[in-house]
Amino acid sequence: MVCLCVCGCAKKEYYYEGKELVDRAKENHTALEGAWITVNDYISHTGVQSIEYQFQGEVMTYMYSAHIDGKDYYEYNNGTELNYITLPDETEWSFIAKGTEGYYTYSRASRHYFADGEQLFADYEAAVSGSEIKETDTQTMLTLSYDLEKLKQYIAFAEYDELTDFSVLFSIDKSSGNCIRYDTKYTLSDGTEECYIMNIFERTANGPVTRTEIE
Repeated sequence: MVCLCVCGCAKKEYYYEGKELVDRAKENHTALEGAWITVNDYISHTGVQSIEYQFQGEVMTYMYSAHIDGKDYYEYNNGTELNYITLPDETEWSFIAKGTEGYYTYSRASRHYFADGEQLFADYEAAVSGSEIKETDTQTMLTLSYDLEKLKQYIAFAEYDELTDFSVLFSIDKSSGNCIRYDTKYTLSDGTEECYIMNIFERTANGPVTRTEIE
């Protein structure tokens, strides 16, 4: 899915109206101590991915889930043990202890992309062909449209010839500057439309999720 597996690779020398809002949102997200993030398929009204994470010192602990091809994958890492299961294929959790082969975790220095604002909020700046800003009392909505040929300079789009339209929408909270929702919309040559909506809720250190109202 395009919205979930691509990140920017162009030099930071391109400007569009609203880019300073996106850059701040990226920095703010990377600075979070924790978050709960959900990704939903707007067309089918189904959940695609979810992660709830918290930094404990330098280590990131998290619970991640994904729904792919009718199967549900779960992964939990408490900083010392990696646990995972795929349903309905498996009936018991597998685990790998820290220090043994196959174990991995994430940290502030080596980040999961959901905890990295630069990767998570990809704006593909070199390919932006237009931007539109709309304001509410509490939020700024920034929509970016794209030159599809220029978009192909990004690795994940290099051979993606079926795209006929592509756009992203940033919903940014005015008080914090945080991106609280990120929409990816695109159309394929056969007329198929796809839309994925990512909602982001901040977690305070060892505290509850901050459920910012999304308009």
